[in-house]
Order: sequence, then C-alpha cells, then structure tokens
Amino acid sequence: MDRLKAVELAMARFYALCASAFPQDTELWDGLRRDEEEHARLVDELRQLAKEKKADYTLDKFNAALLNTYLAGIEDEIRRFKNGEIGRRQALSIAQDYERTLIERQFYNVVKGPQPEYGQISQRIDQETHTHFQKLRQYIQERFPA
Repeated sequence: MDRLKAVELAMARFYALCASAFPQDTELWDGLRRDEEEHARLVDELRQLAKEKKADYTLDKFNAALLNTYLAGIEDEIRRFKNGEIGRRQALSIAQDYERTLIERQFYNVVKGPQPEYGQISQRIDQETHTHFQKLRQYIQERFPA
C-alpha cells in the first residue's frame, strides 16, 4: 500500500506543477491535486483498516512490478516537466493517460474483506479516478478541438 500512496502523491506533485505552469488551467489542476492528496489519505485509511482487521481481509492479485513501473513513469514525467520538456496540451494528455491506466489496472481492488469499508474506500477512489479521466477528456476536447 506504500506504493499506492506514493503513486497518489506523485500525481498530486505533477498536478501541482501543472497548476503553477498553466495559470489558465489552475482550477482544473488544483482540483485534481486535492483529490490525489485525499486518495493518499484514503490509502492510509485502508491500510489502518486492514491492520486493525488482520484476519478479516485478503490481498487479491497484486502486480508490484507494474505499480513500480507506473510510479517510475510518473516520476519521469515530473522530471521532464521540470526540465521544460512538457507543454500545456501534452500535460493534459499525460494526466489523462495516467488516470486511464489507474482505471484499467484497478490497483485499488487489491484489499478484499467482509467489512464494507474496504469496498467503499476502493470504490470511492475508483469513481473519482473515472471522474478525473472524463474531466480531462472533456477539457482537452473543449480547449483543443481536433
């Protein structure tokens, strides 16, 4: 779960950089950043819940190598951004791609148990990630029509 939290915090850092670099999009980026920081907090909540209910949960399929690769990719995008290699349109596309990957890989469906809290936390993060993807897609379409 440490890696899941690190992913959320890395995305929050990327979004914070975008907010400062693209003031015309600050509202979008700041909203996404706040959500990612909240997701990191929810990962801590999920970890605490699992710790308290040790016998009542199982870890489902989990690809740690894939998650590490995903995190390394975000960190690389942050480095590229700081080096001035990413423009406004590209930043939006990168964000959309990372949100899509989170949806497809379902990293948050790893903790299973009889307590409804496990599913509620995972479902909340998943729903908000879907919202991020849709919001970014619509934002790109409106500002950069094909």
